[in-house]
Amino acid sequence: GMFPVRLNGYSFNGYGYADAVFYPNLFMYIPAVLFGLGVPFTSAVHIFLLLINAASALSMYYCGKKLFSSERIGCISSILYTLAVYRLCNEYTRAAYGELLAMVFLPLAIYGLYELFYGNEDKWPLLVSAFTGIFQSHLISTVLTAAGCLIFGLISIRRLLDKKRLMALIKVMVFTLLLNLW
Repeated sequence: GMFPVRLNGYSFNGYGYADAVFYPNLFMYIPAVLFGLGVPFTSAVHIFLLLINAASALSMYYCGKKLFSSERIGCISSILYTLAVYRLCNEYTRAAYGELLAMVFLPLAIYGLYELFYGNEDKWPLLVSAFTGIFQSHLISTVLTAAGCLIFGLISIRRLLDKKRLMALIKVMVFTLLLNLW
């Protein structure tokens, strides 16, 4: 009767396991709803993986196309990203679905950072959605992304002298915090 579920009561002989504290499970409701609608469990997981792969390809295509102003580069980057060995290893060998899901949002975070510091700072909601997606997918990826963003921010710190960019960065931090506070 708990929603969102924070304690899995079926693990460890009924004592439960608070896996949601360590691994965010917002997106796990997608295969859970499919399963609840009568789709067999393995099929629900396969449909979920198909959606993750499609979303990864589309997000990388969008970001590659926007960053390089070329549909061709967007398509090539999407193919290379979708077929990257580490990504496929996460899916087929390690079954690291949280990390795999976070990889959907990594290109959006890179593109959002570029826009915030070097492009149109009014596109800050893209960065909020990317950070929220990563945070709600995989916490280790969140920490690694934050470290990468910090390095990128330090390299580009002079760009924050523009008050619009600084305000956009503050909005990103505040809205990301508020969206994920729950």
